[in-house]
Amino acid sequence: GLAGVCTSTLTYPLDKVRRILQVQGSPAGAGISAGGVGGTVGWLAMTAAIARRGGLHAFYDGISAEYLKVVPGMIIAFLTFEGLKQAMGVGTAQRQQQRQEQQQQQQ
Repeated sequence: GLAGVCTSTLTYPLDKVRRILQVQGSPAGAGISAGGVGGTVGWLAMTAAIARRGGLHAFYDGISAEYLKVVPGMIIAFLTFEGLKQAMGVGTAQRQQQRQEQQQQQQ
């Protein structure tokens, strides 16, 4: 949910630089370089090139698709965790003991 969206928002610029660097040098990445200079470049030069071309906004191009991926993923992970926990009976004995203690305190 919200934690996944916050994490994606903070890490998306780094992921964008990483993806561009991974594609660099492959046929799909033809023409991708820092400052129009051919060859491969490092992450710092690529970060500077992205900032020069589009400012801060350029680092967040495509983040809406990231959100569409993250939110369902977080929901699936949470439901899977809770379902497995319930199926394995983890925590149920503790909950029953807490309920019994609360009932005894109320009496």
